[in-house]
Amino acid sequence: MDDTKKGQVKKLYKNSAPIITIIGIIVTALLFKGLLMFADQGDLFMVILMAVGISAVAFVLTKVIRLSLISEMK
Repeated sequence: MDDTKKGQVKKLYKNSAPIITIIGIIVTALLFKGLLMFADQGDLFMVILMAVGISAVAFVLTKVIRLSLISEMK
């Protein structure tokens, strides 16, 4: 990825970090609700799939928060 694309991605994360964080929290809550629903049904594959989805959302949220904190320090 060239420098202009990286700059655009960083600008997107910087400007909308609180919005992305709120959306991520909502998505995580919905995925966790689905995880509990599938656990009640006894569907192990979907429970594992939901856990992977939750961890992916958490990974993106930490990247967004890290980029916004780094941009504030500069």
